[in-house]
Amino acid sequence: MAALSASSRAAETVTGLLDMLSGSMKGTFLFGEKPTVAYFYLFFMLLWAERFDVEVPEPMVELRTRMRERPAVDAAMAAESLTDLKN
Repeated sequence: MAALSASSRAAETVTGLLDMLSGSMKGTFLFGEKPTVAYFYLFFMLLWAERFDVEVPEPMVELRTRMRERPAVDAAMAAESLTDLKN
């Protein structure tokens, strides 16, 4: 059996961590109904996972979608010329 590439191992690690986090969801967000600054970092991690075809559990896909729909996220991404990451 061929060894996994570094990028494949990284993708597996990220998927495993996202699986663990998604199992901890207690509401709309991981720990309640309001986001904290940590969610915005997670959001960008989820955008990069999407861009590089890293498997993401459905609760994290839903979280990414909710974050994308926030007007402040849209404005911040536009201000930083990151709108290409939204699609």
